[in-house]
Parts: sequence; structure tokens; C-alpha cells
Amino acid sequence: MASSLNRVKYSALDFSTAVDDLRSRLQVKFASDFNDFALSSLGIMLVDIVAYGLDTLSFYLDRRATDLYLETARTRKAVARITRQLGYKMRGAVASSVDLDVAVLTPQAFNIPVPKGFQFTGPDETVFEAAQEVIFPPGSDSEDVLVIPCYEGQTFVETFVSDGSANQVFELGKVPESSFVVSGTVQVKVNGADFVESEFLEFEQTDQYEVGYNDDPPTIRFGDGVAGNIPTTSATIQITYVASRGLSGQVDKNTITDVVNTLVVNFTSIRLSVNNPSGSVGGDDLEDIDHAKKFAPKINKSRLVAVTRSDYEALSGAFADPLFGRVAVAQAISARSASSDVELQNIITTISGAVLAPKPSVDAEVLAGNAALDAVDAQLLIIGSDLTDVATSSADIVTVADSVITSARATKNKAVEIGAEAQSIQSLVIDAKNAIDAIATAGSSQLTVGTKDALKAFLDRITGQATSVVSASNDIDTSTGTEISLLGQIKDGAHDIGTTTSEAESSLLSAETARSVIVTQVGVISPTPTGIRLNFSTIGDVIQDETATVGQGLDDIFAHVDLILSSDCQANLVTVPILARDGAGFYAAPSSSLIQALQAFLDARKEVTQTVVVSSGANFLVRAVVTARVGIRLGVSAQVVKTAVETAIDGVLRDRAFSSNLYTSDIIDPVLGVAGVSFANISISGSLGLDGTTILTSKLDSNGNLIISAKEVITKGIVTATVEVISVSIN
Repeated sequence: MASSLNRVKYSALDFSTAVDDLRSRLQVKFASDFNDFALSSLGIMLVDIVAYGLDTLSFYLDRRATDLYLETARTRKAVARITRQLGYKMRGAVASSVDLDVAVLTPQAFNIPVPKGFQFTGPDETVFEAAQEVIFPPGSDSEDVLVIPCYEGQTFVETFVSDGSANQVFELGKVPESSFVVSGTVQVKVNGADFVESEFLEFEQTDQYEVGYNDDPPTIRFGDGVAGNIPTTSATIQITYVASRGLSGQVDKNTITDVVNTLVVNFTSIRLSVNNPSGSVGGDDLEDIDHAKKFAPKINKSRLVAVTRSDYEALSGAFADPLFGRVAVAQAISARSASSDVELQNIITTISGAVLAPKPSVDAEVLAGNAALDAVDAQLLIIGSDLTDVATSSADIVTVADSVITSARATKNKAVEIGAEAQSIQSLVIDAKNAIDAIATAGSSQLTVGTKDALKAFLDRITGQATSVVSASNDIDTSTGTEISLLGQIKDGAHDIGTTTSEAESSLLSAETARSVIVTQVGVISPTPTGIRLNFSTIGDVIQDETATVGQGLDDIFAHVDLILSSDCQANLVTVPILARDGAGFYAAPSSSLIQALQAFLDARKEVTQTVVVSSGANFLVRAVVTARVGIRLGVSAQVVKTAVETAIDGVLRDRAFSSNLYTSDIIDPVLGVAGVSFANISISGSLGLDGTTILTSKLDSNGNLIISAKEVITKGIVTATVEVISVSIN
């Protein structure tokens, strides 16, 4: 046993072990010369100093040793160096992508191009640039909405001058704080000539450069004349790139609503309507160490060629489009049956949803239609009663007007007669005056002048009175005529009212008849609301029957596809469902642009005999509903614990693999690890339905675990934590 103490334990070089080994060696080898083992002794002080130095040296040796191997490397620099040797360069940040609905608010008589790179603004001054040019034709207005694919980020340009030395490195100084240079967006011109980005500078003299996306700040490196050309002395180097916020640059739906600068076309300011009906997806920061460790060996094994399932999953899982985001998770499925063909199931799901969709709408329309019919019936009754009253009143007016007109006409005739008699009197008086004037006044037998004058004055008075009578009769005649005219108008108006009322009553009857005809046609059974309800219910039954018919048709499709895929030739079909990440880091449906980019990438690397279909994996997301009830002791912050517990559960629900089930035991340990938690009860309620509110329990087993199929993947649905105090401290 004593001899074993003479051997140094090289695998245990920490301070405490070194001290123990040294003390043991002193006791064995120098027992007769050294026996003072007090902590304050000079010898023990020297032992401590030696052990400390050994511990420090061991620490650095361990760090160097661990950074030599991919599995144990702990620093980003070390992982990047090792993966580089495997032909895998750690990826830079990628921008999130989003589709914007854009319309012109004021129509113009000319084309309105929205150029590539045109900037839109979102929350927190986030900038999105158009990925391609879109042109609005003349006359476009707010109804003519065009979809513009955009990416989050801003384009910057920096200029440098070459000093002609080898391996020149230029730092990109315009990158905003908390932003990254988007991988694959760097463009370099040297004296106007294009240089090409290379992951690794090749050992030949070529116009290429390498981007240090993971450097801080990001860098551009040129070659030494052997691996990459050297820019000539005094050459102007122009570097264009896109800087993005990465993961933090993702935004929710309906938050991108404005432009950075007004669009000007033909010297005219163009007002645009902007909105994003969906949130942006796919954005990510610099590739993390764990992701690089996972995919670097797989990419090295695939040799960037897709043949096997693992090749497809490696290439897809590590894929990132510079402007449309990074793939969060991917699965490759070689379809050998209808049930394993993901794209077919996507189509079937869409058809089923479309078939079932009309019934709720029909039910809602039935209720609204019946309510409207009831309102029409009530209004028809009111209108009918009112029209009857109007008709009766108008008839009374006509009768009274006729009576008054008759009386007025009699008065007018009498006035005319009186006027005529007065005119006759005037004529007689004039004749009498003339006769008086003819009587001589010379003799005694004749009238005297005074008598003649008196007679003439009397006759004049009679003439004046007769004139007054004629004038009065004329006035009566005129006024009575006016009254008769007015009364005639009143009568005609009353008659018109009566006619209109009759027409309205007739129209009302026609409307009622028309409504009855319509109801009869729709309801078939009877023109009553009850009949309509019955027949709309029949429509619902028909929809249900059609759903069953469609279901049978879908089964036939499955059977037919099975025959094709299970034939001797076995169609060489590979389906790759993918998912991106939302702003919170959870799985979300990828953008169409990301799907298209990966499709082109895999098409260039697949075997000729293979058919590859990249699709969205959104239909295979299982959104878990998790509830946690935890207990804390008095003095512990309930809100802090609640937040920490929900964060811990979120961590379990992030970055899960396809076909990975969720067990309550997966959640309990992270929750119990939260500071302040004394106990925890975990419950998985099920998964959210497509409507985002209904909780489905079909995937729960008898123990309350969430069990999914091979093509499904679990993510966060609803996470709720409740906190309660379980004990009270008196002290």
C-alpha cells in the first residue's frame, strides 16, 4: 500500500488532491526529516503554493485539451476552428422574412414600381426591405393589393483602400449595435470588379474573399496570392452588406404599417397602404455552439450531396437563406405509403378543412335570415296599417274639397249675376241723365236748373253705388275662381295621395308575394320561417353527407397512392417538412420564400432519380397545453417563481425533435429546479386545435403523457403556472 503513494495521480490534478498527494509523499519519503504538518508551518505553505501552481497549470492544460475535440470544446472560437477542419463554417446571422400586403391609396395614370430594397418600418424602428421589385399597373387603388416578400434588415455600403499586403482584413464598422451581418449578403468590388465570397479561400489565385461573420466586429479577409488574390495597392474596395437584428428582429402580425421614406415616382409622392397579416419568421442570431456540434459531422458525412435520409435531414436542418431565415427543424420522409407522404397529408388536411368550413357559416346565416324575416313581417304589418289610414284620410279630403268647390262655384255665379244687374242699372241711370239734360228750363212748364241738378246728383249717387256693386261682384268672381283653383289642387293632391296609397298597397302586396315566392323556393316545404329553418337544417345535413362523401373519396386517394408507392418500382419520393422559429423561439410555419430557397438548394444536390418536395411542417405541429401548480414558502416572491417556472417549461417545449413524445417527467425536474419551489404538480391537458382555443385530448395516454406520431413535433401551446404558499414561518 505504501508504494502506491509514490505514484502521482495525473488524472486528479485539482488543488485539494494535489495537496493530499504531496502531504502523503512527505510522510512516506521524508518522515524522519519533516513532521510539522500545521497549516501555519513553512513547509505546508510551500506545499500549498506548489499545489496552487499545479492546479492552475492543470486548468489551462485541460482547457487546451478539451478545445481540441468537437464534443468537449467549450469556446466559440475553438468550435469554429474544429468545424472548419471538417469543411463546415459556422453560420452567421440570418434575417427573418415576411410577406407584406401593399396597396396604392391614390390611383395614378402610370406604372408604380416598388423597387427592390425599398424600406418599410415596423415596431421598435425595425426596418424591412423589399426582396424584389413589384410594379402596380396604372389605375391601381386600395383594392388592388400586391404581396411583397421582405426581409428584416438594412443595406450598408463601406469603402476601403488596399495597401497591397497579403491576407488583408477589413472590419465592418457600420454594423449597428445588437445587429449582425446577414450571412450570404456581402458583395465586394475591387476597382469595380466583382470578387466572390468563399467559405474557405481556395489554394489558387482567384478573386475571392472570406467573411468573418462570427468576428466582433465582422471582417472581410482577402488572400495571400496563393489562396485567393491580393487586391492591388491603392485599389478601391467597396463592400455592400445587409445588417439584421436576427432573432430579435422578428415581429408580430399587423405591426408593419408604414414606410421609412415616401415612395416617389414621376415626381409624384405615392401613398401606400402597408400591413403584414402574418408575423415574420426564420430570423436567427449567429449559429450557436450546440447547433454547430450537431450538424458539422453530418454535413461532413454527406459531402454536401443528398442521397440518404440522414443527408437530407442534415442539409435541411443546417440550411439558412440569407434573407428568408433559418430552418429550425427538418425531417426527411421517404414515402412508401399514402400515410407516410407528408405532402399528400397536407393536401388532404386542406381539403377536409375546406369541406367542413361552410357548415358554421350556414348555421349563422340561418339565424340571421330568420331574424330578418321576422323583422320584415313586423314592418309589413305596421306599413299596411299606416297606408290604410292615409287612404281613408285622402278620401275624406276629396269629399270635403268637392263640397267646398260646389259652394264656391254657386257664389261665383251669383256674383256674376249681381254684377250684370248693376251694369243694367248703370245703363238706365245714364239714359235717365241724358233725358233730364234734354228737358228745357226756359218755361214754367219745364224743370228748373236746380231741380235738374238735384236729379242728376241723385242719379250720380246711384251710378257710384252700381259701380261699387260691379267692382265687388268682379272681386268676388276673381277670388272665388282662385279658391276653386286651390280647392281643385287640394282635391287633385288628395286624389294623388289616394292613388299612391293604392299603388303602395299593391306594391306591398307584390313585395309580400315576392318574399313568399323566394321563401317557397328556398324553403320548398312552406314559406314560413319554420320551413326555412327546417330546410337550412337540411342544407347542414347535406353538407355533412357531402363531408362523408369527400371522406370516402379521400380514402380512395389514399388507397390509390398506396398502390403507386408500394409497387415494385417504389417511386423515389422524398418529402421534407420544415419549420422556422417565431419571435419567442418556438416552431412556426416557414415562409414560402424559405421553402422555395431550400427546394432549390436540395434540387441541386439530390440524385437524378429522386424527387424532392419541401413543404411546411405546420400541419404536424402539436401545441402542448401544460399546467403547473407549485408550492412556495412564505417570503418567496410568487411572481418571480411563476415567471421562472413558465420559463423552465418553455425551455422544455423549445427545439424538440420530430416524433419526440412529451412526458410529465420531462417537465417536473426543470420545475423543481427553480429556486423557491417546494413541490410541483404537472399536468398535460392535451394540445390546441387549429382554432387556437379548443383543447384536444386524443393524443394523451392513460398516464397523461402527450404521445405523437413519427411525423409530428411538439411545441408550446399554452403554459400556465399557479403558485401557492404551503407553509407559514413564525420566526
